[in-house]
Amino acid sequence: MPPHPGNEQSGNPSPTSPEESLTAPPPFKNSELEKNYAITVKGVQKQFSHLSEEEIFYPPHQLFDAALARQIAQHVMHNELSVPKRRLAIELQRSREMLERALKTVDRRKKRPEFEKTYRLIADDVRDEIVKQKKESK
Repeated sequence: MPPHPGNEQSGNPSPTSPEESLTAPPPFKNSELEKNYAITVKGVQKQFSHLSEEEIFYPPHQLFDAALARQIAQHVMHNELSVPKRRLAIELQRSREMLERALKTVDRRKKRPEFEKTYRLIADDVRDEIVKQKKESK
């Protein structure tokens, strides 16, 4: 993933507020994958309504629920939309190890019925929205 805005490594000055540190989603090489990831993040955000989409794309360190929301989005992309892990890691600019940890985190959480129910709502919503957008583009 590119350096987060405000990191000294990126050469940008530190932001003065959390809102200034948020940016657009990571650049994808595959436009359909990018569109599907944006739909997935929106689907996750509906269940995490206290978070913005930007906070899910780039979770601030203090927001553990934002990190979980991003992990859920990655899990949906891989397990529900059949995006291979390697492709997803490349497109999200994440290491395969970090992606694997995210997937395992969600797998562990899905063992709880309440979490599984919410995950199902997200996955079904994402699939429905992708189908809807494909129909509209024809």
